[in-house]
Amino acid sequence: MNTLLKTIYATSAKMSQIQSLTIKAIKAELTYIESQLIRRK
Repeated sequence: MNTLLKTIYATSAKMSQIQSLTIKAIKAELTYIESQLIRRK
């Protein structure tokens, strides 16, 4: 039981790392798009 819990915690920690990286990438992309739109005006 204990090993299973450790595995679940490790997996969820990895998932949250991936999620935060994805969010950072999306934010960077949005910032880039926004700056491109501002330049066109």
